[in-house]
Amino acid sequence: MKQKINLITENIKIKTIIIVTVIIITLIAFAIVLKLTNLTKINLIEASKQINISKEVSSTINMVSNQEYKDANTVTVANENNLSILRLNRAGMLPDFNPNIKEYYIIVGEEINNLEVTAVPENEDDKVVIEGNNNLKNGLNTITVRVTSKNNISEEYKIYVTKTSNREEANASLENLAVEGYTLSPNFQSQVLNYKIDVSENIDKLNILAIPENYDAKVEVKGNVNINLNSQKENIVTVIVTAPNGITFQKYQIAINKKQQENISNDKTDILNSSNIIWSENNINSEMNNILSSSNINIQNSLNENEENNKIEAERLSNYKEIELSQKQKLEIIIKQNSITILGILVSISVLGIVVILLYRKKKQK
Repeated sequence: MKQKINLITENIKIKTIIIVTVIIITLIAFAIVLKLTNLTKINLIEASKQINISKEVSSTINMVSNQEYKDANTVTVANENNLSILRLNRAGMLPDFNPNIKEYYIIVGEEINNLEVTAVPENEDDKVVIEGNNNLKNGLNTITVRVTSKNNISEEYKIYVTKTSNREEANASLENLAVEGYTLSPNFQSQVLNYKIDVSENIDKLNILAIPENYDAKVEVKGNVNINLNSQKENIVTVIVTAPNGITFQKYQIAINKKQQENISNDKTDILNSSNIIWSENNINSEMNNILSSSNINIQNSLNENEENNKIEAERLSNYKEIELSQKQKLEIIIKQNSITILGILVSISVLGIVVILLYRKKKQK
């Protein structure tokens, strides 16, 4: 009887061990499967991020390429031989600096021997040489600022400096400047030296009134004869004022521009309706042919440009699809690897369970 009880107790212990072992193995397998599942999710998320990053990078590359294309077609080139800055270490230089104005004037006292000149070229490759700004003598001095391009083309800015103790004797400014029948642009100011007027009809000369601030100064007008508005050259009238000291001077310039016609469409209508002008059929056909020819050229250029843009877009999409396909292939490999690992674990658990059952049956038979 006691032996039978011991046998039953031993069988219960064996069964308990087997059950506990199976539960532990099951929990371990479940934990491994769960971890592998999480890893798979993480890999999927990372791969998805990589695809999104690839999209963003592709989009960014396109934006940069488009901007570079725009920048390449909107290049701003600095003018050769021009200055962007010209100033002295003393106030009073006339007129205000303009890159296109090449002559300037200033009056300084006898205590001034040197002037500091700041001259910065518009093109950083240009070379600037400044001469005549040191050891100023009494009377008229000329400072030359020479700007030389890398092609050895030079342009000069001149600053005329009068060194004197009597500023009134060196006064070469105008009190008034006017042109009969026209309005100066801008309005006259003694410190402004450059003006322009618009002229609609042909003229031979201008009636100019120029009154100096110092009545002892001399006024001379140049370029006010044989004005030709149809000429390619500029029509500039120069008023030269020489101060009472006989050496200080200033130049006032008036540019004469041909007035542009306004309301062009109305003028064309008036011309067509005028009985004094007869349009021939040949002229009209010629104009129409020119318009059609110009339109065809523009259409062809537009088609060529669109075709080139389509090729670039097709190439970009092809590259993007290759990136996306590569990411999908990586995902498929990751999933296959995890699937094989899970299957191997399940097979191992099944084999272990079968071994335990066989051992249990063998023990029971004994």
